[in-house]
Parts: sequence; C-alpha cells; structure tokens
Amino acid sequence: MTLYENPSEINLTNNPTGLFNWLNTVTHYWFSNLLILVIGVIIFMGYISVNKDDYFGASSVASYICFVLSLLGWIAGLVSGMTLAVVIGISLVSTALLLSDRRGTA
Repeated sequence: MTLYENPSEINLTNNPTGLFNWLNTVTHYWFSNLLILVIGVIIFMGYISVNKDDYFGASSVASYICFVLSLLGWIAGLVSGMTLAVVIGISLVSTALLLSDRRGTA
C-alpha cells in the first residue's frame, strides 16, 4: 500500500499548484483529466443551450478551450503528455467536422 503525504503538509503560500500536484499524485493524473473533461462538457452544453442544433460549433469551441487549459496544465506539470495529445486530436477532428459542415451554405 502506497502512503501519500498528508494534504495539510503542503505549503500553499509558496506554490498554489501544490494542492493540484498532490491530487494528481494520489489519483494518478485522473484529477486533471477529469477536470478538463468536466470543463469541456460544461462549455459544450452551454454553447448548445445558447445556439440550438450547432453541435459541430459547440464541439470546436469546447475542444479549443480544453486545448488551451491542457496546454497550460502541461506546462505547469499538471497534465500528462498523453492527455495533451488526445486533446489535440479531438481539436483537429472537431475542426475538420466544423469545416466540412455544409449546413450554412445554400
């Protein structure tokens, strides 16, 4: 059984990302991955509720915002490289779907 340090031992005054580093260590990077997923789903649903029936636009906006957040998290060491690669792939696919949408041209 792996013992982790107590979260009360983290000095948050020097490094505010210490709590996120601890959460990622305990959950094996699941915390940061699920945080990016939740933010993406919230943005996707918010875009869908404002612009009805624009799923390709919603997926593009959500994937771009998740890409920026995961890139910043990767720079800070909170997100793994595999997660960043998956988010980049999703952004490319959603961009291709958005550009191939023929609904707006008539």
